[in-house]
Amino acid sequence: MTPKGTLFIIGGHEDKGIAGQIPDIYTHEIHAAHFEILGSLMHAVPRAHHVIEIIAAASSIPAEMEELYMNAYKNAGFKKVAIIRIDSREQASDEDYVRRIKYAHSVFFTGGDQKKLVSLLGDTPVLTAIKSKYRDDKNFIVAGTSAGAMSIPAHMIAAV
Repeated sequence: MTPKGTLFIIGGHEDKGIAGQIPDIYTHEIHAAHFEILGSLMHAVPRAHHVIEIIAAASSIPAEMEELYMNAYKNAGFKKVAIIRIDSREQASDEDYVRRIKYAHSVFFTGGDQKKLVSLLGDTPVLTAIKSKYRDDKNFIVAGTSAGAMSIPAHMIAAV
């Protein structure tokens, strides 16, 4: 079955600073084109009315990535941007998160460690809700950078 939703994959390899040091992400530039493309995919309804949920579960610095992307989305004209914080499989079963995904227009995954992302989300109600909405809702967008783009496929390429 062909999904009705849209999968928006953004290339990764962001500048992560010097090895062993946390980068100064507040000076990190996110390409405005990413948000323009996402905005054009959501063209039917004005940006201010879209609900975007950010999941930074793959990142080693989730709070910083959440803030970075929340600010970037808001600067791009999206007003209803929220965070779904998943640090454990228990949180990936949270009924409130599942409800929020069902209401969202888009779920955006930040980059990071794809094995970490899969181990936190695999076979959980949150991922099931995302996949279901992606499969059934023509207006739903799953977006992600790097590891975040690995949230939907049934198979993942990973180093051994």
